Amino acid sequence: MPPKITHMQEPFETPVLTAGDSLVLRPAELDDAERFLNLAAANIERLSHALGVCDPPKTVEDRRKLMAEDLKSVQNGDRHWWMIESEGQLAGTIDIHRIYYRVRQGFVGYWLGAAFTGRGIMTRSLQAVIDWAFTERKLIRIEIQSSIENRASCAVPERLGIRRESIRRQSHIVKDQTLDMASYAAFANNWPPEPPEKTTTDKNDLSRRRDSAATSHRI
Repeated sequence: MPPKITHMQEPFETPVLTAGDSLVLRPAELDDAERFLNLAAANIERLSHALGVCDPPKTVEDRRKLMAEDLKSVQNGDRHWWMIESEGQLAGTIDIHRIYYRVRQGFVGYWLGAAFTGRGIMTRSLQAVIDWAFTERKLIRIEIQSSIENRASCAVPERLGIRRESIRRQSHIVKDQTLDMASYAAFANNWPPEPPEKTTTDKNDLSRRRDSAATSHRI
């Protein structure tokens, strides 16, 4: 019988991380409730489509209650959750969740406010989180899942050289619609990722293309 997979046995403190100039990842706390509420409200259409968030809290008090519940998983050691601050403004969030102690792996989720896209903020944030997870948290595998229709989200791990492992068909439901999810994985023993070695077939194909190009040039 395979060993039972269990969650982390002891809490592990979530630190402040820096991800370049004016970009700070700060551990989530209850006092973030109002800013988080405002950011989510301003991006509810995007969140509803990507994450299935249909009826978010409408008051700071309700947001605090929900955050208190979410922070229990942080206190239990099953999650690390950061608020992404760009030049002092709350830009989005990123977390490591579903952390499994026995197999030293976890999943990363993230979202970014529309006003902060196109600046490389999430790419740098993801790199900082994975750097920490591998070097300090001693995880060996990080998985990221995103709808294949959400190209902006998929592009984040791809920009870091993280390769797609599979597509999980109909594995997520948003507004009663099933979504196919792309699964990306980063590994501690290959971080930052090195490009895959070319196979003999790839090398032969490249050689043929070079010969063809040279022949055309001579003609």
